[in-house]
Amino acid sequence: VYDRLTNEFIACILINVSRESINDVVSNVKILNREDGGTRVTVIKWDDEGTVVASPELDWSTETEPTTINDPRIERGLSLEDFKHFKSLVDFREVFDPEEVRRTFEDAFYETDGLFVSAYPLPVLPDKYR
Repeated sequence: VYDRLTNEFIACILINVSRESINDVVSNVKILNREDGGTRVTVIKWDDEGTVVASPELDWSTETEPTTINDPRIERGLSLEDFKHFKSLVDFREVFDPEEVRRTFEDAFYETDGLFVSAYPLPVLPDKYR
């Protein structure tokens, strides 16, 4: 946290969300009122395998092993190839312009089999890159 007047660093904050908590949040997201229960939001780790962090399709109380987006139990309309395409849009290891990244991801979506597929990095990008 920075002081708004002096820009001096004054504190540090940790926002820690457990896997159980994020899954509850994701499970309650309703964007569309479709006959099959509405929109499904799946949170995927930004790794090479596309490890699923949260999905309403899985019962996290019984899961014992990590799973990936190729798991047939997850109806998300996203293949590993599509995931890799989204990952290739921005190299977060390099300095980036947050506004340009926002526009890039806002424009990167598609529709398949009646599903709208989009991606956005979490946590939300800062207004300024530091």
